[in-house]
Amino acid sequence: MANNSCLWYTEAQAKIFFPEGQVQCKLCPCLETYSRNQCRLTGEYLADTRTIGYMCPLKFIEKIMGDIRIQLKKQRIEAEVTGRAKHLYSIYRKMKRDNITLDQVYDLFALRIIVNSVKDCYAALGVIHEMYTPIPGRFKDYIAMPKPNMYQSLHTTLIGPNGTPFEIQIRTYEMHKTAEYGIAAHWKYKES
Repeated sequence: MANNSCLWYTEAQAKIFFPEGQVQCKLCPCLETYSRNQCRLTGEYLADTRTIGYMCPLKFIEKIMGDIRIQLKKQRIEAEVTGRAKHLYSIYRKMKRDNITLDQVYDLFALRIIVNSVKDCYAALGVIHEMYTPIPGRFKDYIAMPKPNMYQSLHTTLIGPNGTPFEIQIRTYEMHKTAEYGIAAHWKYKES
């Protein structure tokens, strides 16, 4: 069920997305983080006084996107910033396919930044790495070293609020067109 752009998760599903030691208002369909131990929607006071509330995945993504947009604008980098929370079935498939555990899935949350030039890709990466702590060994430069199918993008995994990891892809509009529609679209784009 959806309510005000927030997702309703079962308790088991919520444990996948959020650190242990947090509690949730059982009456509230919004899993937003609450202050003063009180649910904003229902007014229910939470009995557990540990870290309160689960942050809704959409609100988590929206907050990071908003913060990034502000910082990119300050640096005069024009960018389109989008994001998503990975679906539970996609998480399951990735874990099965790669034979990994949940704590090894770093793209539960992912953002994409599309800019005008290669120079802006690297400038945006610098801004992002100043804002959030990069996870060592989780950076790939497919711009300098494209994949065989001509895929180009910068990938970095970062530690966000509350220690939650998230992934960012940074690319130009031309790179995005190639990634989404293939190399034939790239050639057509170059001709137009």
